[in-house]
Amino acid sequence: MSEVQARLVQRDGFIDVMRAVLILLVLVGHHIQLVLHGGSTDFWTDPVFKFIYIFHMPLFMAVSGYSAGFSLARTTVMTHARKKSLQLILPMAFWCAIGVLPDFLAQPDAVTIARSWVGSFLGSYWFLWAVFFSYIVARAALYLPLKPWISLAMAAAVLIALPVHTYVYCLTSYLFPFFAAGYLAHVSHHRIAPKTLRLVVLVPLACAIFVAWGPHTYIYNNRLQIGSLADAGDVLLMYLGGGVFSLLVLWALQGVYRALPRGRAMSGIVQMGQVTLQIYLVQDVYFRILRQAKIAVDPAVFWLAVVPVSLLFAGLVTLLVVQTGASRLAPLVWGLARTRKATARPAGPAAA
Repeated sequence: MSEVQARLVQRDGFIDVMRAVLILLVLVGHHIQLVLHGGSTDFWTDPVFKFIYIFHMPLFMAVSGYSAGFSLARTTVMTHARKKSLQLILPMAFWCAIGVLPDFLAQPDAVTIARSWVGSFLGSYWFLWAVFFSYIVARAALYLPLKPWISLAMAAAVLIALPVHTYVYCLTSYLFPFFAAGYLAHVSHHRIAPKTLRLVVLVPLACAIFVAWGPHTYIYNNRLQIGSLADAGDVLLMYLGGGVFSLLVLWALQGVYRALPRGRAMSGIVQMGQVTLQIYLVQDVYFRILRQAKIAVDPAVFWLAVVPVSLLFAGLVTLLVVQTGASRLAPLVWGLARTRKATARPAGPAAA
């Protein structure tokens, strides 16, 4: 392990390992949806899919908020907007263009392709839009002459209360409280330890949440719309599940990280965790291809192959970013400032 890699593991090792695990869960979840259950809606009740989607984006957003603690309060809203536009929006536009290229070659209709590109640009990378707006909203809230937790709580309440149910807005509203929690954990240096009493309470609660979780509990389906008591229960369960499962998974990953030896494998995982933004960008094109191919896979084969295939894909993208991260096209393709390869530190969705 090189000196640079050793410093990265020592400094940010756990955060990057957590990012790597979360981006792999994104890939596994999309494989379940588009390969195992391609063409049907059965994935909503798939137990592995349900487990992943209860917490993986809330925890990803909490890590993003935690990473924001390094700089959020020290820069202006405009500075953040400009930085995040270059880091997120330019590469989103590029990879959306790559994604619609096969459609354009098959049917070169400019109007149809433009609509497809706009739909992909605004919808496919919804999580990056949620990260972008969470940074802006959080920084604006911190201008208020109040304690940070009060300002961010007020911002979260306003986002959730506004009767806007467009796709990106409702997803941002849902995830912003987790972003705020991560930020507050960083700036307050507060850590919740996995004490026995907490585990005794949270593990059974998590089991109950898992059983009660249904198709309407997903944010993609309920969109924070509360028209009945059942709707309110789904929304409450969604937030409770995201918080409880995120905390339990965080503790589990901390235990695994402490137990794992530091070496070449750990260095590779850390490096993967540093390019989660780039993996997230490329995976949309990858899954577009799989969706069009309509691959049918036997469930037994799928469960044996899904993790190795996800690791292979993430590893190949990581290698590609490392090799091209200092090129002239890196800002457009990867959202990276041009820096020397040895010290370049790409950011992932969790730090986007």
